[in-house]
Amino acid sequence: MFKKILVPLDGSKVSLKELDFAKEIGMKFSSTLFITTIIDPTIEVPAGIPPVGAVAPVQAELDARENAKRIIEDAKTQLSNNDILANYTIVSGVVSQEIATNLPKKNDIDLILIGRSGKNALEQLVVGSVTKYVIQHAEVPVLVIE
Repeated sequence: MFKKILVPLDGSKVSLKELDFAKEIGMKFSSTLFITTIIDPTIEVPAGIPPVGAVAPVQAELDARENAKRIIEDAKTQLSNNDILANYTIVSGVVSQEIATNLPKKNDIDLILIGRSGKNALEQLVVGSVTKYVIQHAEVPVLVIE
């Protein structure tokens, strides 16, 4: 039924639950998991850090890439003792668009498994803006994890 499942991770507690659930579904349906983390190219410089030339934006991008690598390595570790097929990628792009349309089309995805909200504490109260966008624009089923 679900042969290819997209599992976007952001390193939040919700995304850890997301990966556990993806593992269960993947084993049940013999699915291939497409584990990804997305780096938004419009990285903002943290408040209070005055940019000096391009130093602050470059450092912010390097930090984002290191964080993305850590998220993927953590996912590999979490799935390492299971007989689950998984592809791991770090993608650069607009997060909501990559999850809702670009990655599903590129990888022939059957299901998107996404957390209700990500790291933003304000979004913890309601469905996050990325999740809402994905629900509204995806052309494949979306399973939202609480």
